[in-house]
Amino acid sequence: MRMSRAVASLFFSTMFTLSVTSLSAQEGQVNNGQDFTKPVRRVDLLSTYADMAGNAWSQSVALHAGLPVPLPDGWVASLRAEQPYTWIKGVNRNNPTGKRLDGFSEILLEALFIPPSEGSWSYALGARYIPPSASHDELGTGRHQAVPSAGFRYEMGGWMPGAWCGMMFRHAVDVGGYSGYDRVSQTIVQPLFNINLPDAWFLTFAPEMRYDWKDDEWFIPFDMTAGKVLSGNIVVSIDYTSAINDDLSLYVNAFTARVGYFF
Repeated sequence: MRMSRAVASLFFSTMFTLSVTSLSAQEGQVNNGQDFTKPVRRVDLLSTYADMAGNAWSQSVALHAGLPVPLPDGWVASLRAEQPYTWIKGVNRNNPTGKRLDGFSEILLEALFIPPSEGSWSYALGARYIPPSASHDELGTGRHQAVPSAGFRYEMGGWMPGAWCGMMFRHAVDVGGYSGYDRVSQTIVQPLFNINLPDAWFLTFAPEMRYDWKDDEWFIPFDMTAGKVLSGNIVVSIDYTSAINDDLSLYVNAFTARVGYFF
């Protein structure tokens, strides 16, 4: 276990305490785009830096687009696409020679179907598709991935104005692809907790935990996003993620800056 575990725990406790004490100044509720059951039309630009074991690192810039589509009987289809461009250097699981290279990573496509809310509860069901579209072998899995997804969200406004919690469950499995690549079978569990703060600021805790069935390995991170909605349709945020348990050798720490436009 790394020292980052203690740092992350202290950071979480401190930020949680500060956020709770400041909630008395809450003014109205703004859709900050964090709630997967309340999708908005959006375009986001994300920049992520991740350091890995040893001297390995990666840097990526991703374009993200989201579109909610109204359906009959109050249902909504939430469509999403994300295309990263990535630079990597250093020895890691996908880059055993440690060479420096850059190119497009695999595109992510997602469709979630959201029924009308039932009181404080909302639900979503759908899937992701990740094709083997990376520019280089080291930037992708080389497999067609189907990722069935299901999640729920619970409004906590009676306890804390603008707050909600939820859970997303996914299972990534390959359904074909190029020979010579490892098969994919990972269960992904992501608890979520969002706090709306005064002046359209927000905090979101959303660690994405993974279990690899093929190799019996875990990845458990700490994750926190701090952001602000500007003038109603622009959102900016900074996300920090630190590995608590990294059997999968994904990364040690990752930082993501985001600028989004809602329209």
